[in-house]
Amino acid sequence: MIHDIGNMVREGYEFDPWSLEILGEHLAHVHVKNAVLTPAPGASPPWSWEWAPMRTGAVPMQRLFDALAGVGYDGWVSLEDFSTALPQRERLADGLAYVRQLTA
Repeated sequence: MIHDIGNMVREGYEFDPWSLEILGEHLAHVHVKNAVLTPAPGASPPWSWEWAPMRTGAVPMQRLFDALAGVGYDGWVSLEDFSTALPQRERLADGLAYVRQLTA
């Protein structure tokens, strides 16, 4: 099974350590992306989720990586940065640097 924190924060969030414990031995892969709530006046609800760079947004990235270490996960982590503030190569380089910082 795939753990995808970016989708979880947008679609219905479960506390990271619990969600990883629930997946247990079935956890095969981790996707990492971030999102931020943005005001959407006149809409219902009056906000919307927008994709955000890895370093910003609602996802508690350090807690996620601490929880991954806590369950002994040593598999792959895929970066999925759908934000558009920076060109793709810069987003990838910054996201990778950030994840390395979180796991150091």
